[in-house]
Amino acid sequence: MAEKLGIKVFSHPNNLGYGGNQKTCYWEALKLNPSVVVMLHPDYQYDATMMPYLVQPILGGKYDFMFGSRIATKKTALEGGMPKVKYYVNRIVCLLQNMLLG
Repeated sequence: MAEKLGIKVFSHPNNLGYGGNQKTCYWEALKLNPSVVVMLHPDYQYDATMMPYLVQPILGGKYDFMFGSRIATKKTALEGGMPKVKYYVNRIVCLLQNMLLG
């Protein structure tokens, strides 16, 4: 479908998993010497309308990178389709990390 839409497609001869896919995407994007690289999960659990707010501090020189949160948005992660088990495990891990790291 992406090729039919004229989108440049990169494929691996073997399945490298999610991490391998991310590495390829970042590698290929950085070859173009961009000002900013954005990676948005295609699972609709992130609110893409927040992208300008995440990119602006980078373009303004305030931060080198920004991370979005599928938890801290108007539309909740569960409404976006995040599995309940993954959501609750994520919340517990984040709570523990915040307690340990301040």
